Amino acid sequence: MQAAGTALDTIMGLAMEGHNDRRQLRQQGKLLEQQAGVDRRQAAFNQQLALETWRQTGPVALTEQLKKAGLSPDYNTAEAEEEDKQ
Repeated sequence: MQAAGTALDTIMGLAMEGHNDRRQLRQQGKLLEQQAGVDRRQAAFNQQLALETWRQTGPVALTEQLKKAGLSPDYNTAEAEEEDKQ
């Protein structure tokens, strides 16, 4: 009796194997789509953050910071040294 049950379980397992494989592949596809969406949102966020950082620390921002501090952003050290020698 137990052998018949084991044989039936084996037959049912083999019969359901293809169905289970297809179901698993569908689920995996859905999960990969979700991950791709998260990755796209993260990339957009990182790009926005990098752009904002550039706006705050790039050459234009640095020039503005120097002007606000009362410093000349066009100050050339070599020219100043030459003027000091004269």
